[in-house]
Amino acid sequence: MDSGQEQDPGRWFEAGIRADTDFPSGQVMGTRTHGGACVFLNSAGRCVLQIATQDSPVNLKPFFCTAFPIMVENGKLAIDEGPGSDCCTLTQDGTLDIFDVCSEELLHLLGESGLAELRTLTNTL
Repeated sequence: MDSGQEQDPGRWFEAGIRADTDFPSGQVMGTRTHGGACVFLNSAGRCVLQIATQDSPVNLKPFFCTAFPIMVENGKLAIDEGPGSDCCTLTQDGTLDIFDVCSEELLHLLGESGLAELRTLTNTL
């Protein structure tokens, strides 16, 4: 972590767990912000949890951080176009589809059978 990042682990997450049916566990404890950004982003805007586990089978990132820029909101899949999503902005005239760009994230969220079902559903539209 950078020296400017919050170093106290007790200040990395919001206080308390709250119910949220969009999460696999049905509960959520959000990460805090520091200086207007996620507490885990360094001065270069990179996630230190991702950097720390880059060459490891262990993933320290929270569930939906691993799924980013795919999100689930009120039980529906969506693409996060909020702050910090600059790296994954949609391009109207792009040649790649969501499966080309976010296959790993969709697999993480849906599993193999769910991803296959989504592909089938989109092919019937």
